[in-house]
Amino acid sequence: MRTIPLGHFNRNAELTMIAVCAHFGLRPTDITGPSRRWSVVWPRWVFIHLVKQSTGCSTNELGERLNRDHTTIIYSLSALRNLVDTDRRAAEEFARVEAKVRAITNDIYGREDAQMPLPLFAVA
Repeated sequence: MRTIPLGHFNRNAELTMIAVCAHFGLRPTDITGPSRRWSVVWPRWVFIHLVKQSTGCSTNELGERLNRDHTTIIYSLSALRNLVDTDRRAAEEFARVEAKVRAITNDIYGREDAQMPLPLFAVA
């Protein structure tokens, strides 16, 4: 399975990737790679959810960029929501990562209500 290097992501996804990788101690190739280890799957779910939430891209587009079928993206979104709803520790960890992404975004765009304006995986 081919992986997408960090440089191919637009700025929104890059910021999210940086925050998720820093939080979990992973590399971008871990997130985009084929591993099914829980220590990689959970951060991947978090990344998928945060990128989908911040950009509104389709599951098809996100799946293409992560070398996954759109149904895998749908499953990831659903599984993360279910886990966060039923596991307090997972919910707290997700909130911490989400806060890191928001803090980076605020620093880059300069205000708390800043939306990450670039479309996911935009080509310049």
